[in-house]
Amino acid sequence: MEFAKDYFKLAERHMPVYMFGNSLISHILEMKKVTGFGFKKMIFTFSNDSGFLIHSKIEMLESNRYFSNLVVNNKDKLKKWYLRAKDEIHLADKLLKEAQEGKFQEYNKYYLNLLNIFTYTTIIPFYVLAALENMIKNLTPKEEIQEILSWFEEIRATTRYPQLTAIVTKKFFEKSGELLGINDRLASNLSPDELKDVLSGKGFDISVLKNRENFCIGYLDLKRKKVFFSYDREKIKLEEENNKNISELMGTVANKGMAKGRVRIINKISDVQKMNLGDILVSINTSPSLMPAIKKASAIITDDGGIMCHASIISRELNKPCIIGTKMATKALKDGDLVEVNANKGIVRILRRKEYVVSDNYFLTIN
Repeated sequence: MEFAKDYFKLAERHMPVYMFGNSLISHILEMKKVTGFGFKKMIFTFSNDSGFLIHSKIEMLESNRYFSNLVVNNKDKLKKWYLRAKDEIHLADKLLKEAQEGKFQEYNKYYLNLLNIFTYTTIIPFYVLAALENMIKNLTPKEEIQEILSWFEEIRATTRYPQLTAIVTKKFFEKSGELLGINDRLASNLSPDELKDVLSGKGFDISVLKNRENFCIGYLDLKRKKVFFSYDREKIKLEEENNKNISELMGTVANKGMAKGRVRIINKISDVQKMNLGDILVSINTSPSLMPAIKKASAIITDDGGIMCHASIISRELNKPCIIGTKMATKALKDGDLVEVNANKGIVRILRRKEYVVSDNYFLTIN
């Protein structure tokens, strides 16, 4: 499997190896099974509780063309996915209710449900909405796609996948941790297949998990349909992008307005306590779990996202200035930096910064 400079990393994700592995399986195998399109060249890198999904630019363009064609020519298929997604959300609610009552499905059955819930309520809506966003940018009449847009915005806004992983999947991490004599956080760095094996009574070398926690590259073997790992940092060629002299960032306007304030980097629930009233919320991509911080923010800036992402939708609902898709705000900015957000023009101006922050871009080759 070779990766060259036409590959790019998506924004950083704070989630365990297990979830990255699940994402590979959904993007490559499940998405192909359901939609007819699946990614082939996709990996992840992981280090210290966070990592990056790495995509091929060519495949991203292919996915955009594929789903744009469906929007124009096969609305019935999209509606079928939308209705199936609603069923999956109802199933997720059932699983969450059972968990609250102390009932848990056997892991193999639960995992199959989790894959379907993730694929239908998170993965497919993301790529359909990305295609719709591109069509809107290219002046496709909005009224022709508004109904499809409303379907998948609804699904993305109501997916239960984050709750399932935080509540139900975590129980399986805890169980596997007990079996291996380690904590659930370390156990969460098992791949989906490894977790299945451990829960069935097979052992696992925990030193591998410790190495994996420090650094790993994950990829999917298409023949064996399993996630495998490399730990060789030499296989990653880094090109550093020097942000020392950057005074402005640019992104896409999600909601117009002006604001000035101190930066707070908010990527997970534990970060929310840092947020003060009037601060500028800077995030990889927002989610409903960050709402307490969002409500305090005078403006929102994200690395990731399109015009149908959570930050875009919630900023319009709360009428807060919002700039999305800056690619590097969480790397170029630091807690306490003073910035001006001009969401009329999509510009973040750095007025005063504490110190120089370096961000990196990954270009790599896997042999």
